[in-house]
Amino acid sequence: MESSARNHFWILCCLCLCIGNLSAVESVQEDENTPKYLTSLGIQALKLGQYDQAIERFNFALKKDKKYFYAHINIALAYQQKNEMQKAKDAYNEALRLRPDTPEAHNNLGFIDFANKDYQSASKRFSTAANMASNLPLEAADYYYNLGTVYEKMRDWLAAQNAYRDAIKLNSQHFHAHFNLGTLYLDAIPNNALAEQYLSVAHKLDPQRTEPLLNLSLIAERTKRGDPLTYLNQAVEIALDGSQLKAQALWHRANYYDRLNPPRKVDMSKDLRIVLEIAPHFPEANGKLGLYYESLAEYKIAIPYLEREIYGEHFNPKSDVDLECHYALALIYTEQIINSVKALKHAKAYYQARPNSLAAHELKKLASRLQHANYRTSTGQ
Repeated sequence: MESSARNHFWILCCLCLCIGNLSAVESVQEDENTPKYLTSLGIQALKLGQYDQAIERFNFALKKDKKYFYAHINIALAYQQKNEMQKAKDAYNEALRLRPDTPEAHNNLGFIDFANKDYQSASKRFSTAANMASNLPLEAADYYYNLGTVYEKMRDWLAAQNAYRDAIKLNSQHFHAHFNLGTLYLDAIPNNALAEQYLSVAHKLDPQRTEPLLNLSLIAERTKRGDPLTYLNQAVEIALDGSQLKAQALWHRANYYDRLNPPRKVDMSKDLRIVLEIAPHFPEANGKLGLYYESLAEYKIAIPYLEREIYGEHFNPKSDVDLECHYALALIYTEQIINSVKALKHAKAYYQARPNSLAAHELKKLASRLQHANYRTSTGQ
């Protein structure tokens, strides 16, 4: 998820793609040396997740007949499952040379383009697949859904909206299309009524998914209709214990507690502690919990959380929480638990990120005093 002002409420998106599976083969002959038979063995291995064995079988089939379409399309899928994308791409293109009107191949090539962030090419592939599958509504719905996700990546919101609507026209039970369209109306094309409509359908289609509930809680909070906690509590309850979804649901509830007026900081801290038990480096969770303890003057408890939030690769310079951790640590190491080296380090980090802020100017003065004090100490003055 991009870190930006428009995602202040941690709106959940779903940009997973639907891969086209084409594992069918023409009627199998009993002769074990035919490409049909060898391909059928490869498909069995493919379905069991035995990708190397499947590839070996498909290659045997292609040695018998290098133009055997089903071997090409299925070996491409096997390579794709192994994340060997260039080999998959070559095999799909070979399959398309044999049968240009195969929508699954176009779709899966779009998937590969999407993974490579070539969104223009991916959009063309998904559009082609959807048009070719006009007589296969469920498959075409998946391709339109994929097209919508690409348009979202391209920030073409209206095109994404139309693609999701096309998917729903073809398959009214398409959870992901309903969810993504509802989320689009929640954020990029603001319309709370439509957002609630599509997210509610998504929830009814799959009541055990937490994402629609979490986004519905945001609508309730924004519109002042209904109780956001009802949705949040339900999401926490249905999420599997110890799962990332449980951590995510607890994180959303913790932030809601923090946004209340007055905030419910104790409840927030309880949820954050469970989040960190599940995912010790959940983004911003250490920082928020550390800042909570810092506000209580529990500095020795706060420091490990604050430092863990911004340690090494976990630091996010675009995160307000992460930057506040630097600010808090600079003050703690200056005024409470004196350590001029650490205080200077955190003061500089905050100033570099926000040089024009009032807090940064205060920290600059602090850093100047600390540098002067360090100089006097080192020279014995």
